[in-house]
Amino acid sequence: DTFVQDQLGKDKAAGRFQLQSFQIERTHWHYMLDTATGELYRLEPSRSPGNAKWLLMAEANFNE
Repeated sequence: DTFVQDQLGKDKAAGRFQLQSFQIERTHWHYMLDTATGELYRLEPSRSPGNAKWLLMAEANFNE
């Protein structure tokens, strides 16, 4: 995904992003936690895989 690649290009910290996927029957959810900022993203699917977007679901609950 280009969003993840762009973020990794900004900060080369290994292990910064944690990905988790869930599936119930034919429904899939994909989440990504940015461990550096505490932000939680959800992948908004699209009929074209290249058009899927990561949407910010929750901001950090701690101060940096």
